[in-house]
This record gives sequence, C-alpha cells and structure tokens, in this order.
Amino acid sequence: MEHCLYFAVGDRGRDRALILQLDRVATFLLGVFIMSLGVVASVRANLGTSPIRSFPTVLSLATVLSVGTLTILLNLLFLLTEILLLRRKFPPIQLIQFPVAQPLGCGEP
Repeated sequence: MEHCLYFAVGDRGRDRALILQLDRVATFLLGVFIMSLGVVASVRANLGTSPIRSFPTVLSLATVLSVGTLTILLNLLFLLTEILLLRRKFPPIQLIQFPVAQPLGCGEP
C-alpha cells in the first residue's frame, strides 16, 4: 500500500514540476513577444533600432525581405558561425537559440 501512495505523491510532484516549467516557458514567450512589439514600434516611429537590428533594417530597405525575415536569417548565420568556430566543442543545447529567435523575427514587419 505504501508503494502505491509513493507513486501517487510522485505523480503529483511531476505534475507540479511540469506546470511550473510550462509557466516559465509561457512567461518567456510572452516576454519575447512584448520585446518584439517594442522593436516594431521603435522602427515604425522612426526612433531607430538596436545595433543588432540595424543590419537587417538596412537590408530590408534594399531587398524585398522584411526586417523579421532578415533578423531570423542573421540569427541563423550567427548560429552557423558559432558551430563552425567551435566545431566539436559546440554544445548541442545551443541549437535552441534558433527556435527561440523565431518569435523575435516573426513579430516584425
């Protein structure tokens, strides 16, 4: 009987941990979304842009690609450069950079 009770308590603990992790991910994604809205508002109001966004912003004026698409491509270029430089020392967990960067680019015009 104690064995079953242990699993029941353990399952609740795992459920709480999963809910906490989902809450953290949701908070992070909300923060990224709000940050991308700030960048869009800054560009639309002609207030300028951050240094990391200046290259995609200038390229978007010379090409048919949007600032968002160019930001995603620039982040991919940075990631590929990091892989080439570090080679075997590149930790695979760093590949998470690319999917995380997607909301930053998708929210821009």
